[in-house]
Amino acid sequence: MTQLPDNLQPYHATPTFDARSVPAALTARHSTKSGVWGCIQVTAGSLRLTRIDEPSGGTTSEIIQAGTEAIVAPKEPHFVTLAEDAEFRVTFFRKKRAAAPKPDH
Repeated sequence: MTQLPDNLQPYHATPTFDARSVPAALTARHSTKSGVWGCIQVTAGSLRLTRIDEPSGGTTSEIIQAGTEAIVAPKEPHFVTLAEDAEFRVTFFRKKRAAAPKPDH
């Protein structure tokens, strides 16, 4: 199971999607940008997360149930398949930005 590194902070979250509102891009092969992690949080029902291994083209799938989440690493190809009753959202994380230095006065 993939886990978020400690040095990340959330910077964007999607609305909650269901089988009728999920963007087609999420149900087709896609990946996050370099340096961006995704946390898929299932709030109702379940969904299948399919991860694609780049070198081999093979896949692994896991069922994510309501009340649980799955982490997608940067640039990891994947797609989701929703059960009829599924609801989920995605929170995106990236490295914490260093605080700007305070001016000396």
